[in-house]
Amino acid sequence: MVSTKTSVNISDIPQFNGCGYAQWADKMTGIFLLTNTKGVVEGTVVANTGTQDPEPAMPAGAATGAEWTTYNARFNTWNQKNQVWIKKDTDYAADNAKAKGIFAMALDISIWEQVKEKTANKIFDWLKDKYGKEAFIEVLEDFQYICNLKINLSDPNPQLANFMHHYQRLPMQAATNPSGMVSTAKAHAVSESMACLILLSNLPLATANIGQTSLYQSFIEDYTHSNIVADFKLSEVTDGIRTTWAARFASLPPHQQPKKGTFYVSDAKGKGPAIPKPPQAQRNTSIKDKGPTPRFLEQQNTGGSSSSRLQNAPKPGSSRPKKTRRAAKKQSAHMAAPSSDFVLAAPIIINTPSLPGPSSHSVTQITVSGLVH
Repeated sequence: MVSTKTSVNISDIPQFNGCGYAQWADKMTGIFLLTNTKGVVEGTVVANTGTQDPEPAMPAGAATGAEWTTYNARFNTWNQKNQVWIKKDTDYAADNAKAKGIFAMALDISIWEQVKEKTANKIFDWLKDKYGKEAFIEVLEDFQYICNLKINLSDPNPQLANFMHHYQRLPMQAATNPSGMVSTAKAHAVSESMACLILLSNLPLATANIGQTSLYQSFIEDYTHSNIVADFKLSEVTDGIRTTWAARFASLPPHQQPKKGTFYVSDAKGKGPAIPKPPQAQRNTSIKDKGPTPRFLEQQNTGGSSSSRLQNAPKPGSSRPKKTRRAAKKQSAHMAAPSSDFVLAAPIIINTPSLPGPSSHSVTQITVSGLVH
């Protein structure tokens, strides 16, 4: 058998100070696999026990050829066994020393001082007995993880692997056979059928939103209709989840597959049904507003002649910014101030017929000669 050497960085070895034994032991399993020391640590590879068979005695000087032939056969058999014995001791010593070195780098100094004289297997058993007893907090964390895990539409393989990892970490208990007798086999405290129910409930189920479609809804309905709860199998449920996802998304390139955080498949347009908007009244803008109707007093303005009013009137199509009320008051105040250059002339009364008041049908025009109705 060809053996390969695998090196492990010291920084990759997890540290243990007495807390979180279950998580630490899981990480250390990978370290022991990489260094080919898992058998020594778990006790499946042990040193030689007992004593080695003695070397067969050589025949006397006057031995016959048949006796020498028998001796040679016995010696060759003993020599082969002796080589295997020596190699087993050598390999065990090397692997045990390597495993103890890993423990020395992983364990806190206060813990290492208590186990440094033990073999790797004895160190592993001592740590498991002292720190590996079921802690309620760790069991509760694993149970909460499998209950709170929400399966999204990304690749289900890593999600299912995490579920199975935490489920298998739950404590074991003695199993009972159908007759009610307790057997020597061990079973999870959370039964397999209960684990299936938890996993199925973690899948995105159908909702009232018709714009969202549950990918796993048909699989859940078919499986629960075809099997009773007591017959649920984790292998069947996990295979069904993988098959359902692969049938829909396996053919797509990775950048088009659903990402983490996506739980539902949108409809064909990518959105739900359109929500109708309430009707709004439309304003007809084809007719321009002519502004307010001119008042009669404005038409009788005597501040100047009709020609001056015509010159001061705004041209059609031009716009003049409106003055604010404050600006108007300021202007009127300046106009009311007396001036030494201004001489009030005597009023001239011209007998002109009064203009009739505007009616709803009258139109006033401004001409050079004055106001014409």
